[in-house]
Amino acid sequence: MVVTVAVLGFGGWRLMGWGQVRRAVSVLNLTQVETYKVEYVIDGDTVVVDTGEKIRFLGIDTPEIHGETRLERCLAARAKHVTEKLVGGRKIYARKDVRDIDKYGRLLRFIFSKRADVDSLERSVNYKLVRAGYAKVLTIPPDVVAAGRFVEAQNQAVRERKGLWGKDCRAGAVDLGKT
Repeated sequence: MVVTVAVLGFGGWRLMGWGQVRRAVSVLNLTQVETYKVEYVIDGDTVVVDTGEKIRFLGIDTPEIHGETRLERCLAARAKHVTEKLVGGRKIYARKDVRDIDKYGRLLRFIFSKRADVDSLERSVNYKLVRAGYAKVLTIPPDVVAAGRFVEAQNQAVRERKGLWGKDCRAGAVDLGKT
């Protein structure tokens, strides 16, 4: 007997045999949506939510607040500002890929500011930070579902000289595009 299962994930519907379903944990996890309220923005890619847990944004890395150079600290402050503007004090919707937590105990999630957006990685806060140039792509297997889309967004930010690839800390403009 052959069992075929249809699974809905970010990439759309997929037909899989039973053996593939057991290996497709990342697709299944993406169908679960968690709701939180952001209590505090730590930096551009990490927030504290109402449960007291820290959430690390999946697939991206923003400059460090306590960076070594003035430029890095400036860009980190910009990334934090953008994150505060998008999710600070607000309800967020979160989805995981494969892993639940990182080695520091932080939840690993894609973050969305609207419930209606959770089916599109391009509408995630993670993607918006990359597209605005305030985050670099950071893909750590097995959490790789967004890698291709995020690399395309980063390449576009580089071409347009946004954020990390521009003169933002001297120019003073923050371009979020449509949020």
